[in-house]
Amino acid sequence: MVPDSYGVGLSALRDTEAGKGLNLDKEDFDIRVKVGWIKGLNRLYFFIEAYDDSWNFEDSELRQDIFELVIDADMSGGPFIKEVNSNKQFVPINELHFRGHGGHAQNYHIFTPPKDKDWAMIWGNAYWIKNFPHANAAYNFNFEHGESGVLRMEFWITPFDFAAYEGIDRSLVSNLKENELIGMS
Repeated sequence: MVPDSYGVGLSALRDTEAGKGLNLDKEDFDIRVKVGWIKGLNRLYFFIEAYDDSWNFEDSELRQDIFELVIDADMSGGPFIKEVNSNKQFVPINELHFRGHGGHAQNYHIFTPPKDKDWAMIWGNAYWIKNFPHANAAYNFNFEHGESGVLRMEFWITPFDFAAYEGIDRSLVSNLKENELIGMS
């Protein structure tokens, strides 16, 4: 497997994009994800157990192993990626960054594991959504950079119908309901 600049094997990337993700080599990478919700709480809970034959987490920038999560709880499909939506929205791209990038769908780049950084990076301008009391994370692992091993991680997030860059006071928390669909990838 030839690694790209983010440490992800290019062939694994192509397999996933081509719909062949079920045929990945579990000796190389294996992951199990459980998602939960408690009625009455507008939070999503995640448990991840992942094996990798070579964990990558010492890069001081953002090129390392991550678990990427995108939530659009009300499935509004609003502006998510400003470069893609700016022409459709008739809003200048620099203005759209503050008005909507990551506002209707939230994108978490969750470091597996973090080293000398926050537990997650938010792709969008509402960076505060990864902070307590809106989210939290805990890790359990016993390996060094480049080694193989199992990572266990629990985290929870608060999904938003709109996450304003100004903060919680201008934002709208999603109201999760039993038997309702949400957008999640």
